[in-house]
Amino acid sequence: PFDAATGFSQRPLSSIPAFVGVRPGGFWYRVLASFIDDILTSGAVLFLIVVFVDVSVIGYFSDPLVTSFAADLISWASLLYAPVLLGIWSTTVGKRALNMYVLKVDGSPVGFWRALGREVTKRLMALPFGLTFWFVAFREDKRALHDLIAGTVVVQQ
Repeated sequence: PFDAATGFSQRPLSSIPAFVGVRPGGFWYRVLASFIDDILTSGAVLFLIVVFVDVSVIGYFSDPLVTSFAADLISWASLLYAPVLLGIWSTTVGKRALNMYVLKVDGSPVGFWRALGREVTKRLMALPFGLTFWFVAFREDKRALHDLIAGTVVVQQ
């Protein structure tokens, strides 16, 4: 049936094989998992900056070259974090802490390339007012726009 709130048709939960025996990962659980992952990636990037740039850099980020390098490092690390972990374990550290996994609609593992496409779509769709995330709050299956495009679901055990 068509969902007026999101403008997309929704399949009943029972018709999505990945949801057999589990429930969709809800909005606030996904927010918390994302927060945990953001803290981890920020810490890892800070560590990389200290190791590869210079310990003294932490005191003065006013140097444009250092700032540019740090921004590039943060972008790449945060972009690849989720796809690598989803490709290996179907979860990130934050999602795992909340017993959530990202699967294809048929219940099979996502894989790196689909996870990368999902992550890029998530970032692009987040730009206009966090558009992709509003879907989670209003859809019965709790699928964000990037999940619909990538053919994925977030399940919680």
